[in-house]
Amino acid sequence: SKSLKLWPNVTVKIHYLHRLLQSNLQRHQDPTSALVAGLEVLRKVADCQYGDFLKQNSNLIVMIMELTFTSKRLSIASNFVYIVKKMFAKYYPAAQPNDDVGKLFAYLGDLITKHLSASEKSIHGDSLGNGHPGCGAVALMVLDGLADDFPQFAESFVLPLMKVFRKRVQECSADHQGGKQKKLPVRAQSQLKGGDVAK
Repeated sequence: SKSLKLWPNVTVKIHYLHRLLQSNLQRHQDPTSALVAGLEVLRKVADCQYGDFLKQNSNLIVMIMELTFTSKRLSIASNFVYIVKKMFAKYYPAAQPNDDVGKLFAYLGDLITKHLSASEKSIHGDSLGNGHPGCGAVALMVLDGLADDFPQFAESFVLPLMKVFRKRVQECSADHQGGKQKKLPVRAQSQLKGGDVAK
């Protein structure tokens, strides 16, 4: 971070981190450590510069977006929201739809929409892991973080959010009327431990 402050116009490339995340995924290894490292780097860069970094590392940022939504860790989600707010503060809504930054905004919106849509159908998400409680929590954290300064973006998700809330109320009401509480699967219970954003 000290070097970035001394040379704020230097282009930062971290292709090695992109390759590391790809390698973890291809080998079915847990990418959490690499994801944490990537977010720490992004956070430091976001405090000093952002333009060239976004353009040079857009593929990495897309991958980090995807992994953050499925990480189920509060610390990862919190760092991600911080970075997204920095990105919006500098570029939204000035970014053009077809440039690198504009595509990142669009992709973030697509991810939020995908997970909220899956949450509308079931409190546990779909069979692909989309829309599980952790994904929904990350989407809510992002929208909550952007709501005050960027209401135009956050308000575009009001309708899907209302559908998700309605689904939650319906399922909770059905559990209550049935006189029993639905028990989460063992796997889901384990995901709710250790700083899980789905709590």
